Amino acid sequence: MKIPLVITLHNFRLICPSGTLFYQKELFTASIYKDFPFKAVKNKVYRNSYVQTFWLAFVNWFHKKIKTFKKVDAFICPSPFMIDFFKKSTLNIDENKFFVKPNFSEKPEKPEKLNRKNDFLYVGRLTEEKGIICLLEAFKNSNNVIRIVGKGPLKSLVEDFALKYKNINYLGFLSKEEIILEMQQANALIFPSVWYEPFGLTITEAFSNKCAVFASNIGAPKTLVVHGENGFHFDVNNSSDLIKTLQNWNNFNDFEKQQIRLNAYKSYQENYTAQKHKNFINEFYKSILK
Repeated sequence: MKIPLVITLHNFRLICPSGTLFYQKELFTASIYKDFPFKAVKNKVYRNSYVQTFWLAFVNWFHKKIKTFKKVDAFICPSPFMIDFFKKSTLNIDENKFFVKPNFSEKPEKPEKLNRKNDFLYVGRLTEEKGIICLLEAFKNSNNVIRIVGKGPLKSLVEDFALKYKNINYLGFLSKEEIILEMQQANALIFPSVWYEPFGLTITEAFSNKCAVFASNIGAPKTLVVHGENGFHFDVNNSSDLIKTLQNWNNFNDFEKQQIRLNAYKSYQENYTAQKHKNFINEFYKSILK
């Protein structure tokens, strides 16, 4: 019926059954260049199941064969980094069909006038791919204090570290309002992810609260955080380099830290507001309808 079709890609499921390109604590990119992801099936990358991984792989393979994805008029990705993987894949999609639309964060309605603490902050799921182990290793036996917010399969590990090391504080699961208050008081947010994050909403939420971000140099966070401007990079899954980054930050004076935080807020205003999102959506769909 000649109705335009748009797909927004939130993960890598179309090119790998894992959806994350991460398997057993390591990056897993074997499926990207294969017509059929036999290795992914063998490794049971989807829900640890041969049957479910095969079925998902078969469905995507079948649609590649009948050229379903060729019928799509446009693919929206939250970051340019993500597009590169789809361009390299066996989907063979015209690169001109890809568009970047970052996710947005809503600005806090009533910003609190809170003093910054020396404590660092982590907000997110407590899982391997989020870099929790690297984070804990960096802070144990350290003078730096970390406040950890979230839940997940590594909750018990985080609780054990919090009991053993007084500078590691586990706050559990907090409401959005409580997280905003934490970000407004944090020395900086740490985003230690070890997989190919398609975006990093926690980062833009931190930016909206004038909070600098330290992110591992992998995936979309590497592009969201501009090293030395709105935050800093550290080597992925490298606790020693994270420690070094923290030390460098602690050597900054208050004025230098404030400039980084203001740059973070500027990044939010220029790229990640609800209004920016609305403007893109309006213009994008107008162009697709033409």
